[in-house]
Amino acid sequence: MEQYVRALGKEVNNSLPLSERIAQRFMITVQHFSLLQECLAKHPLASLAEEIYFFKKIKPFFTSRIELYTLQFKGLVFAPPDPVDAQDYWEQEAGRLAQFESQYPEFVSYIREGREDKDESWFAAAAAADVPVSWRTAYDVEDHFSSSHDPLLAALMALEQYHEFANKQLEVLKPV
Repeated sequence: MEQYVRALGKEVNNSLPLSERIAQRFMITVQHFSLLQECLAKHPLASLAEEIYFFKKIKPFFTSRIELYTLQFKGLVFAPPDPVDAQDYWEQEAGRLAQFESQYPEFVSYIREGREDKDESWFAAAAAADVPVSWRTAYDVEDHFSSSHDPLLAALMALEQYHEFANKQLEVLKPV
C-alpha cells in the first residue's frame, strides 16, 4: 500500500494549466485506488484492527483526493468569469466546509478530537447496504470495501482542503 501512497506524492507537470494538473492528479489517484482495490481483493484485511486502520487512514487518503480533485475541477469550470460574480462564487464554495460541519457536528468533533471509541462501529468493513445512500460514491460500490463512515471522513478531508483552495482563489481575486 505504501507504494500507492508514494506515487500520489509525485508532482505533475507544473507548466500545465491548473485545471489540467488537477485532472492529472485525479487520474493518477483513481488508477492507484483501483490497484489498491485489486490488492485488497487478493489479500483481505486479516483483523478488525487492520480494517479500522484501513477505513480510517488508508482508504480516505485516496478517496478524499478523488473528491478534492473533483471539487477543484468543477469549481474552476463553473467559476464565473466576472470578478465580482467570482468573488461571491468562491465565498460560497469556501462555505461548503462550514455547511458540512453544521450537518455532521458529532462526526466532525469525533475526528478532530482524535477519538476512537466508535471506531469499531464506524470504521469496520460493512456491506454496501449499510452505508447511507447519501454518503455513497460511484467508486465505492463493492461490498466490504467500505465502512459505514469512511465516505463521510473522505468528504470531510476533501472539504478541508477545498476550503483552502477556494480561499486561495479568493486571494487571487483581491485587488492589488
